[in-house]
Amino acid sequence: MKGIELQNILACPICQVLATFAETYYYCSHCNRQFPLRFGIPDFRIFPDPYISIDEEVAKVARILGDKEYSFVELVDRYYQFTPEVSEKLQPRYKEGLKTGVIRAENFLTQMEKAIPITDRPLLDIGCGTSGLTLLAQQRYTQVIGIDIALRWLIIGQKRLAEAGLTPLLVCANAEALPFTDNVFAGIISDSVLEHVDQAKKMLSEAARVTKPQGFFFINTANRYSLLEAYTGFPLAGLIPKQLRWKVIEKICQTPYKLNPVSVSELRYLLANTQDLRVQAYKPVINAALSQKFFSKQLITIYEKMLTSNIGNKILAHLGFFISASGYFVKNR
Repeated sequence: MKGIELQNILACPICQVLATFAETYYYCSHCNRQFPLRFGIPDFRIFPDPYISIDEEVAKVARILGDKEYSFVELVDRYYQFTPEVSEKLQPRYKEGLKTGVIRAENFLTQMEKAIPITDRPLLDIGCGTSGLTLLAQQRYTQVIGIDIALRWLIIGQKRLAEAGLTPLLVCANAEALPFTDNVFAGIISDSVLEHVDQAKKMLSEAARVTKPQGFFFINTANRYSLLEAYTGFPLAGLIPKQLRWKVIEKICQTPYKLNPVSVSELRYLLANTQDLRVQAYKPVINAALSQKFFSKQLITIYEKMLTSNIGNKILAHLGFFISASGYFVKNR
């Protein structure tokens, strides 16, 4: 099977008309919008992420890249040098999460392959971040494109892929407005992304649009009613109304926070029009920083054993850190 050519599938995220490449940007012949290349990555965003404006992000990326060549690990460290709004208390945990992205990706793909057969290509990694999952999926399935709203993460992910000897196929875009033509991808993978978008239903409808008929999906997402919030460890955060929850976590945990985690019932509702839907507890990789802060080894062992039993899995689907969903999109006729 031939490799993917981005120019053959990139489309205006508004009109969904195939975009035309013009050396330093793409443009839509229907609405005349232009989409620039930024640091070598096509930028098809129609709105910025909630944490930083596009102009501020471009300036921040330039500072992170500096005037010399940095490794992937060095770029992660430099990112947090220029991100003082994340507390020193949480920075080690976040850094470890980024640096061990390939380990988490192995865990993700292992659970995906148990849930659903992968028989076709290409795949789309929605919310690829620093490309840990994109990297491993590309090595395993060869044809994988990653998209993310955060240009800063894509720049770091681009380095990670290059260091692994892979050609980066990355696009800066909104999950709720994917810049691809219809019926392109065999499947959608998405690791801990749904909780980061404002319009989860729109993200999933866009995912369905760009997949082929009977395109599959495997996603995981933070559990709204986890006893401990998945990113900060804040207890029972899902019981607090959203706007107040954001303020409380930002103040107490000293980190920007605008997440929208969903419950099992909410995830089932969002995916109600799919086939062979399976929602269950997801086994996370509990990194060292998290385990030292919140868990003893005994509690981690209990958590992992519960995941392997039907009753335990059902309990953790409602109260554990993450939940996963797999199945097939149904195309409207």
